[in-house]
Amino acid sequence: MKQQEEAFIKRIKEIISGKKCIFYGFGTTGRNMMLTFEDYGMDVAYVVDMNYEKMKSDDIFQLFRKDYEVKSPYDLAYDVGYAIVLVMADPVRYGNDIKELLEGFGYVHGQDYFLTSDFVSYPLNCIDPLLGYSRRYKDGRYGLKIYGDENLAKHRIVTIGGSTTAPGTYLAKPWPMFLYEKIQSQNVCIYNGGISGYDSSQELLKLIRDCLCICPSVVISYSGYNDLFHMLPHGTCNKYPYVSLYMQDIMQSLIPSEGQELILGLGEESQDSPAQIWIKNQKIMYAICKGLGIQYIGILQPCLGCIGEQYELSETEKKRLCVEAPGIKDICKEFYKEIDETNVFSDWLFDGRDVFGKKTDLFYDVCHVKECGNEMIAEYILGVMEQKECL
Repeated sequence: MKQQEEAFIKRIKEIISGKKCIFYGFGTTGRNMMLTFEDYGMDVAYVVDMNYEKMKSDDIFQLFRKDYEVKSPYDLAYDVGYAIVLVMADPVRYGNDIKELLEGFGYVHGQDYFLTSDFVSYPLNCIDPLLGYSRRYKDGRYGLKIYGDENLAKHRIVTIGGSTTAPGTYLAKPWPMFLYEKIQSQNVCIYNGGISGYDSSQELLKLIRDCLCICPSVVISYSGYNDLFHMLPHGTCNKYPYVSLYMQDIMQSLIPSEGQELILGLGEESQDSPAQIWIKNQKIMYAICKGLGIQYIGILQPCLGCIGEQYELSETEKKRLCVEAPGIKDICKEFYKEIDETNVFSDWLFDGRDVFGKKTDLFYDVCHVKECGNEMIAEYILGVMEQKECL
């Protein structure tokens, strides 16, 4: 059966437009994207990476259909005008150096080279002193994408979470937009407060600062994986969960290295596990909403490492687990098991691992799903809202 092309696949094909395609960087993002390219019959001419010598000696292409040629980034100088470079490397850590190198060769951003944020996720453009970073929308509030007319709406609904809730991830319609389309006849307005990378601690702070002032009737959190991410080998454990790692880096850079004896104070270190932090934050958000007469719905999201028993992983999805991180499936099970053992699920906190039922081949990576998957999430949440008589 021919796969239906998703919006971001069409966008990538437009970007490549007959030229050879080169991946810059072959970490987790690059390997996941290579699997997607192979799934949709697209070709990559070769891969470049600063660790190209090590990559040549490692068997890094064992999960793929062929051995791709690995070159030095300096080899890109020979393909100016003939190739499109898709930068898969971490833009925060390596973005400026890569930009300087490519533009020094004559590559132009948006014409000859593209960042993953150009075709995969919604860009972030605000440094936020409380949350680390956020986004200002042209047609909405700070950090909130609005669906519907907020001035005429009888019901105001706020959705919070990470990139699996945020608008624009993989250029797909997010589940809050699908939810709005299903209930817009009931005179509602939905504020999508999902921001890529936010974990439940940032959700809690965002709820207090940005969402309560809207006076919503319902708040919905769809999250879990970004908390779990702190347990992964390539993740970073945050001992101060209410200060984002981005803001910790920014504040540390402001302290002079010489002169004044000034240190960065972040409060007490958390002794809780990521699962305990997620549970605690869900309980606090519920308590805040209940005290203000707001209905709260918390949903533990599924991921490839821990999903409902009915869901059957495709061969590509099995490979995605292998490229994401060593032992990710065991780490995911540990996170979800710890939550299960607390018996925390209730009439306001739901286990969403069975949201996709017997479907298969819905995931782009370990946690993000295709547009049809987002619609299924919206249908599941609508069912919860009807059960709770939220509207």
